[in-house]
Amino acid sequence: MLRCPNCNYLNEDDAEKCVRCNESLGRGPTNLRQGTNVGGGNPEKKTQIGATPSSPFLDSSANPTPSPKKMIVCRNCNYPNIASATICANCNQSLLSGTDQEVPDQSNAEKKNPPKVVRSPQKTVQLNQIGGLAGASGVLGFRLLEEGGKQVLEFQQDSVDLNREDLDKNNMAISGQAHANIEFEDGQWYITDKSSNQATFIQVTGKMPLTAGMVIIFGNKMYRFEPIE
Repeated sequence: MLRCPNCNYLNEDDAEKCVRCNESLGRGPTNLRQGTNVGGGNPEKKTQIGATPSSPFLDSSANPTPSPKKMIVCRNCNYPNIASATICANCNQSLLSGTDQEVPDQSNAEKKNPPKVVRSPQKTVQLNQIGGLAGASGVLGFRLLEEGGKQVLEFQQDSVDLNREDLDKNNMAISGQAHANIEFEDGQWYITDKSSNQATFIQVTGKMPLTAGMVIIFGNKMYRFEPIE
C-alpha cells in the first residue's frame, strides 16, 4: 500500500494520486508501502528526502505522529490540514489561497462571559387616568409605594379595582381578577378586599377600631376577631 504524504491515507500500490485528497503519490521514497517486510525482521525506517525531523514516517506506525500546531485551515469546511498540504484532505478544496493559522482552542471559544446583572431604575407607573379628582375635596388620586423603593404606582381615580396586572404581573399570590378595591368616599379613602382567599391586609399603626370577623395576623399566625357578648 502507498501512504499519502498529505493525509496519511493508504492507497493501492498502482495509485498515482491519493483517492482521499488527490495529492500526487509519485514513486519517491516518501511514499511508503504498508506491510512490505522483506526478510522477516523488524521493518526498517525509510529515509525521507527533504523531510523535516518534526514529521517523520515509519513503515508500520501504530500511533501516527501528532500534527504540528501550525496548520492550514480550509476556508470551505474549516478542516485543519498539515502545513505542506495544497488540497484539503476533507473536501478537496484548494488551499493555495489559504493562510497558516493555529488550530483554535475550543475550550476558550466555549467560555461565556458571566451574565450582567440589570437593575431596573425606580419608575412611576400611571394607570387608568381619567382626569383626576380636582373637585371640592382637592384630592387628585393616590400612590402605592412598593417597600424597598423599586417602583411607585400612581392612580388618578376615586375608585380602583387592583389585580395582578396592576400590581405585579409575576406574583401569583395576587389575584388575576379583582384583588382589592380602593376608593375615595366622603373625604376618606377606603379599601375593600375582593380576593377569593381574603388575602388583603393592613399593617396596624397606632390605635385602630376592631369589628367582628376581622382577621388579625400575629407574626405568621392568623386569628379571627369575635367579641363576646
